[in-house]
Amino acid sequence: YTAAHMRLLPQDEEWRRQSVAAIGQELPFRDNTFDKIYAIESITQYMSPFKNKEAAQKWGLEIRRCLKPGGEARLGYLKDYEVDENETKAFDELAEFLRQNGLKVNIEEIIGGENGPSGRLFICIVEKPGNEEK
Repeated sequence: YTAAHMRLLPQDEEWRRQSVAAIGQELPFRDNTFDKIYAIESITQYMSPFKNKEAAQKWGLEIRRCLKPGGEARLGYLKDYEVDENETKAFDELAEFLRQNGLKVNIEEIIGGENGPSGRLFICIVEKPGNEEK
């Protein structure tokens, strides 16, 4: 990870020592386990909806399952979002799929100017509505 990546992660040392290797479409966690999920590089490197739409959708459903009501997932970085028309369409379709499955989805620009690919970098923020919002 770069320094920019690490700023997005919790600074607690105990948290950093814990890790789990798993398949994204079959996460080994109980339902409603996490308040926050950070998936840095996963959506573009391993679960790209442009490369494998079905795998990306199943992964998104696993994130929904594992998030607690009111929880949030940060999925990044969308390096080619708004750069490559096909990538943009694939990410937008995944976002719509997640919305249709009860999640709030927002794609935000987190780095502008000359810092990211083509001067821009985006992250997908996914929220699971709380019990009162169903």
